[in-house]
Amino acid sequence: MRRRLPHFAAFCLIAVLYLAGAFEFIEYQLFDVRFRTLERPAQSDLVIVAIDPKCISEIGVWPWPRELHADLVDDLIGAGTRQIALDIDFSSRSNTIADARLAGGFEIEEEHFTARSPNLTPDVETGIGAWNDQELITAIREGLRPYGSLIIGPPMPFSQYRGMSDRDVRAIIAYLRSVPEISNRIAESEYRMPLPPAYGPPVGHVEDVSPDDQVAYGRYLAGPLAHCMECHTPMEKGRFDYGNRNCVGGFPIPPGGGASVLTGNITPDRETGVGGWSDDDIKKAITRGLRPDGSQIHPIMPYRFYTGMKSKDVNAIIAYLRSIPAVRNQVK
Repeated sequence: MRRRLPHFAAFCLIAVLYLAGAFEFIEYQLFDVRFRTLERPAQSDLVIVAIDPKCISEIGVWPWPRELHADLVDDLIGAGTRQIALDIDFSSRSNTIADARLAGGFEIEEEHFTARSPNLTPDVETGIGAWNDQELITAIREGLRPYGSLIIGPPMPFSQYRGMSDRDVRAIIAYLRSVPEISNRIAESEYRMPLPPAYGPPVGHVEDVSPDDQVAYGRYLAGPLAHCMECHTPMEKGRFDYGNRNCVGGFPIPPGGGASVLTGNITPDRETGVGGWSDDDIKKAITRGLRPDGSQIHPIMPYRFYTGMKSKDVNAIIAYLRSIPAVRNQVK
């Protein structure tokens, strides 16, 4: 019994120190020493903001006011940051001014165009509040506005959205009608190339795709809804080569700062695609952005939006990816 007393006393001491937060203090000190010792130039292209109890205590309130998040984003963008990941809790009280701080036009700068995402809130003057449902359907599926500059240019994925079912496109419109109105006028996109008069003939009625046909349903999800196929298919003569190179990867996507990220091969090729991945591996890549080895996929992959997908929908996409031809294409 006496031999066990020192061990028990040591255990009690560790428990008390842990509950008192002593280890957290030591951890912070070690982090400080590490960052002071390993000084190097800041890499401002991607910034991950970690919100810990210390900074919450210093602000004095949680959730933080939205203006604080907006100020933080503005400061980081001003310092040259192109991608920002942070924890933001929108259960805090809101107002139109605070929301508008985060409702600016997202801008994509390319050689042939400068695209600015428009205001999609129901504001009548600067958003889509004056558009009727059919005008919105035409804009989404065909790229035609009801007035002004009639054609909507890239990178809006019309080749995929043309296949969106009537039910799903109307569900999107119902959601857009439900968000708060924000007055935020965005400059029109600029195109330094000719745009076509239309992207194809008018889209008529589009039926739902039955989930009972898992492969066909997966193709619909990977195409018109999530447009995985567009991002993972290279272009040939200005058009996505779905017929010969569907999902083979290698399509460059600019995350900003002049860089370019090549999308991966998601065909069932075992050596260069996802043929050697288990269903669970593919599911983690889609919903969590993780490769089988645990490494993180570049955040240009919108896995954060796919996290809430239903299992049956993810399984349908996996079934579709298993069904397409395996193509050897090593993307580096």
